[in-house]
Amino acid sequence: MIGVAVTTLTTERLEKDSGKRGYQTAKKLCNNREKVSSFCGDVVGDICGILSGAGGVSLVLSMHIQEASLYFLATCLISSLIAGLTIFGKAILKGYAVENCEKVVLFTGKIVEFSPKEFFSRKRKG
Repeated sequence: MIGVAVTTLTTERLEKDSGKRGYQTAKKLCNNREKVSSFCGDVVGDICGILSGAGGVSLVLSMHIQEASLYFLATCLISSLIAGLTIFGKAILKGYAVENCEKVVLFTGKIVEFSPKEFFSRKRKG
């Protein structure tokens, strides 16, 4: 969602929000849109996919199903449910990100500004 919003947003559209909190960070995100889009889309997406798959596996294993056919059916159903929810969620959130790219990028800028790294960097400078 963040990668799509950063890719969609132009710096001219962001200029109207120049007085808002998170603007400077949002501008940096837009100036590095290739890196942000690649990181959010590929790295974070892959990590989320791995974690959701591992969660599905642990869910099936915790059911303690002894019969092989029922175990296979449960594995297929849970895998399908996870895949369907992931694809549906990504489609909905990508549409939202395109329509509301300014809000998404500014909100992300606010979050990044209050990250621990930024907090401690400001303390040392000041």
